Amino acid sequence: MVLQKHLKESTARLHAELEKLMLVDKIKDGSLTFADYQRMLLTNYALHRKYECFLLEGLSPETATQLEMDKLRKLPSLEKDLMQAGMTPPAKDDNFEQTIQLENNDAARLGAMYVFEGATLGGNVIVKLLRLNPQMQTHQLNYFYYSQYADNLVTYWKNFCAVLNQQQISAWPSILSAAQIIFEDFIKSAKTTKDNLAE
Repeated sequence: MVLQKHLKESTARLHAELEKLMLVDKIKDGSLTFADYQRMLLTNYALHRKYECFLLEGLSPETATQLEMDKLRKLPSLEKDLMQAGMTPPAKDDNFEQTIQLENNDAARLGAMYVFEGATLGGNVIVKLLRLNPQMQTHQLNYFYYSQYADNLVTYWKNFCAVLNQQQISAWPSILSAAQIIFEDFIKSAKTTKDNLAE
C-alpha cells in the first residue's frame, strides 16, 4: 500500500468531519451564503498563517527543490480573498497559533502538507460550484485561493504525491501523526470561527 492511500484511509473520519464543518454540502447544493464563504476563508487563513512558514521554510533543500516550494505558498492568495470579501486579516490568536506540535523534520512536514495540498486539489471543484452560486455571483469574486494552481493543479498534486510516496516506511508514523494534527487543528479552527461569528 502506498503511503498516499494509507493516509487517505487512516484520516477518512477526520476528513469527513472537516468537510461537514467547511460546509461542503452547502457548496454542492448551491445554498452557501456570502457569510458562509467568509467563514471558510477565515478558517483557511488561520491554519495557513499558523503553519505555512514552518512547513515550507523548514524543508530540507532537496525536498524544497522537489516540491518547487515557493509555488506552494497560499497566504498571499488568502489575504487577497479576504480583502476582496471586505475583510481584513484578523488579529493573531496566540492561544491557537503559538503551539506547533509537529516534529521538526521533512516527514512531519510532508504529512501536514498532505492535508493542505489535498484541500487545494479539492478547491478545483469548490471554485466551479461557487461560481455557479447566484448568491456568490453578485460579489464578483476572483477566488484566488481556490484557483491558485489553475492549470498546474494536477501536475503539482502528482509531484507532491510522488515526493510523499518515496518516503521510507519508518517515517510513516510521523507522517500520519502530522496529518492527523493538521486535520484536528482545521476542525478546531472551523468550530472557533463558527462560534466567533455567531456572537
